[in-house]
Amino acid sequence: MAVRMVLIQSGTTVTGTYESNDGQITGTVQGNRLVGSWSEGNDAQGGPFELKMSSDGKMFAGWWTTEGTDLTEVKKEKPDWLGYRVS
Repeated sequence: MAVRMVLIQSGTTVTGTYESNDGQITGTVQGNRLVGSWSEGNDAQGGPFELKMSSDGKMFAGWWTTEGTDLTEVKKEKPDWLGYRVS
């Protein structure tokens, strides 16, 4: 399922939205990774995420989980999110 995500970076801080359930993300750039948290539905649910950018900055792979779940364990599996930069 394709979902549009819009990210805005200011320094190392990134904020953004995505179309699914009024999704919002906030994070910090750490090298080629974006690490932060996501929320949906007026903060009814959320948790941590990590996106790893390709070396050319045109693609990312990432993982997410819900609050209270260890993201380190989730990252042992294949990425949940795959994305492409369109602009």
